[in-house]
Amino acid sequence: QLSLTIPAKTLDGIDTFRKSVVDSLSDQVVSMIIQGGVTRDEYYPGELDVNMLVVLKDVGVDILDKLVRPYQKGFKDIILDVIVRTEEQLRSLMDIFPARFKEMQQSHLLIWGQDVLAGLEISDHYSKLRAVQEIKNLQLRLHMSYVYI
Repeated sequence: QLSLTIPAKTLDGIDTFRKSVVDSLSDQVVSMIIQGGVTRDEYYPGELDVNMLVVLKDVGVDILDKLVRPYQKGFKDIILDVIVRTEEQLRSLMDIFPARFKEMQQSHLLIWGQDVLAGLEISDHYSKLRAVQEIKNLQLRLHMSYVYI
């Protein structure tokens, strides 16, 4: 359970965006989740974005067109950074961004629908591969720097 201090103006902006999306796309909305700095008490109004994940049943152009107005309306109140995906698209990104998804799982706030992050199983395999890649990259740089000294 998160214990957050979110400014009233930010909460109002989030709620305005949520209502507007649900009114425009109610039959398509699977989930709306706030994640990022707001959920870690690292949010500074006017300086940082409110990161939001909107999961829809479909993300065709006709559906995305219906998101334009809610986004513009919400952006007047707060700075929004919205990721729009289907559940399937979300699952396909887990292997590419495992650390990001683990962070999102650990610190998020459901504001509408199903908690699609709670049920995700993120493999450590890709995190380990990424760590090895970073170490190998640092080794290469170190060797190159040594040669050029």
